[in-house]
Amino acid sequence: TVTITLNEYGNSVLVTRALELFSLADVDPAIANVIAFNLADSIDKVAMNTLNGGSNVIYGGSTATSTATITAAATLDSADIRKAVAKLRSNKAAYRKGSLYWTGIHPEVSHDLRAETGAAGWRDPHNYSSPDNIWAGEIGQYEGAFFVESPRLYSTKSGADQTALATTTATVAGTSAGFTIGVASSSVIASRAEVGDKIAATGIASGAKITAISTSGSTTTITVDTANTAAVTVGATVTVTPVTRVYSTIVCGKQAMAQAVAEEPHTVIGPVVDKLMRFRPMGWYGVLGFARYREEALYRIETGSSIAAL
Repeated sequence: TVTITLNEYGNSVLVTRALELFSLADVDPAIANVIAFNLADSIDKVAMNTLNGGSNVIYGGSTATSTATITAAATLDSADIRKAVAKLRSNKAAYRKGSLYWTGIHPEVSHDLRAETGAAGWRDPHNYSSPDNIWAGEIGQYEGAFFVESPRLYSTKSGADQTALATTTATVAGTSAGFTIGVASSSVIASRAEVGDKIAATGIASGAKITAISTSGSTTTITVDTANTAAVTVGATVTVTPVTRVYSTIVCGKQAMAQAVAEEPHTVIGPVVDKLMRFRPMGWYGVLGFARYREEALYRIETGSSIAAL
């Protein structure tokens, strides 16, 4: 028995008559596409966060033993897929399609799998039997799984530390908690630092990470997730250490996740209450929830990507 909590999900836009009359393009199809994309993007994220919490994990690369030890070189290969499929079959997980398991994969991870060389890699069998997959850039069916590429697959900066960026000096003093510091926008840190990277300076708590970055004029402002231990003064030396982005590839059978639906996500046309009929609300709405159902039918492969920093 699993417990599923129902939640309301939705979003809306307000379409104006002025936009439709003055626009040089037909805006209604564009708005419909935006709403549909937001629906799919939002619900997929909720479902993916549920799947990503599974207890069965395979770490990519030959040296990774945990999420924190994954480097950019620990890319996905055919052996990882074979292992996940073998584990699912051993667990008697029901197939998703025919004799195949469903695999959700991020495009930057798909790149590494398709770039694998050698007779045991993805490309050789496709060269001789399914070259159309190569031309289309699709993985297709492989090693007992069929693949779906999506940028919505879970990824986070939680892997191994990389080489620290060149140090720079702070131009703006920080405040007491969740503080911000400023660095010159021309610095290496300003151009290469990302949300999730570690940051260090006199007065910054150990292990602090960047939560936001914004540039205005010649100053890049970096927001940090922890309170500073002392005042960060102008001219303090600042060092940023990039953290490897870790990608989740999901391999699962039919019983991996349960879904409860009170109201299917659907398009909603709101009431026009403006006396001149100028404003027409449109959006989507649904009430549903997800929960992992059978852990034995779900495996997560955590890897880096060779093109994550490009």
